[in-house]
Amino acid sequence: MSNSGKILNQENKGTVNTSKTKDSLTGKVIKGVGGVFDVLTEQGRFVCMARGKLRKEGILAGDNVLISSDGRGYAVEKIFERKNSFIRPPLSNLDMLIVVIAPVPKPDYLLVEKLIVYCVKNKVEPVILVNKCDIDCNVYEKCYNDFKDKVKVIKSSALCGKGIKQIKSLIKGKTVCFAGQSAVGKSSLINALLPESNLKTASISKKTERGKHTTRHVELFRFDGGFIADTCGFSVLELFDIGVNEVAKIFFGECGCKFSDCLHKDEPYCCVREMVQNGEISKERYERYLKIIENLNGSLNKNERS
Repeated sequence: MSNSGKILNQENKGTVNTSKTKDSLTGKVIKGVGGVFDVLTEQGRFVCMARGKLRKEGILAGDNVLISSDGRGYAVEKIFERKNSFIRPPLSNLDMLIVVIAPVPKPDYLLVEKLIVYCVKNKVEPVILVNKCDIDCNVYEKCYNDFKDKVKVIKSSALCGKGIKQIKSLIKGKTVCFAGQSAVGKSSLINALLPESNLKTASISKKTERGKHTTRHVELFRFDGGFIADTCGFSVLELFDIGVNEVAKIFFGECGCKFSDCLHKDEPYCCVREMVQNGEISKERYERYLKIIENLNGSLNKNERS
């Protein structure tokens, strides 16, 4: 016998935009595993199944939905319009992505760049958070110097509680997700913000200096008028559905090059290359930009051949 429609627990009212009409409720999907979805409404938290074509279309954590009861249990009837949506991790209506890096494991700055592009493309505010600053502050200094003109850069130590107050103020009222490599402290940060979540934390392999994944599904936790998403994705990201010219504009904006479609590679009168030579733009960031557009061009050529 399914427990679909069972109220798991009562939540404080007022932070989820919900309403009731007859046997229908509106709410937010906060968890989905194996075709079963937890939906948070003003009346409580309900376990629901997908109804009709929604079984194939896909329901994501973060979806604002309409659920209804047939007397035996609740099912998701409708998904309201999404602000944005992601395949990996399966998540929607995200306001802010906090990209977490740390001195250990060694920062993957190419992933950071890809995530920033991904955010801008999907209308999500990116923030870089350097965790474990109690170990080494050099990573924060480097990040701040490289990215300060592009995104907000903050620092923290989940272990010592440093920076948690600033993070709370930053994410108030928003749906946010912590992204980055395994073992940079994402789950530890969420535990510091939400002690009741009690998420498992990752250890680091001494041999590879890489972390082990601990999160297996997407779940949203309510926090101060918004939600914090614990996800299993964003640690590896390949960009798609974006052109090289769009990437160039995201990286460097309208920089005054002679040609409006300048890709800043080998075109004449390129202001970006001049700023790199003068030290106004980080050479490392520029090299990561070149790697991204080369990969995109390679993918485009491969698709054209297939």
